[in-house]
Amino acid sequence: MSVGKLVGNVKDEFMNPKIGPSETALSKHINYIKQYGTIDEPILVKKLMDGTYEIQNGHHRWLAAKMMGLKDIPVEVMK
Repeated sequence: MSVGKLVGNVKDEFMNPKIGPSETALSKHINYIKQYGTIDEPILVKKLMDGTYEIQNGHHRWLAAKMMGLKDIPVEVMK
């Protein structure tokens, strides 16, 4: 799925400006992408009414993919 179709879940601490992303987790995912060219597991998402997909699990993988210039990443859509 296109990285651009995913949106962060505002209820997740990742999206909270006072907490934000973990540099350690982000670095881990960036290193994985450098080595393998993709993320290590699909991002869990929920389809929204506007056609975008809200991340339920995988914010760090999503940000790492965006930072590394990946256009498409594996996702699992919740039913």
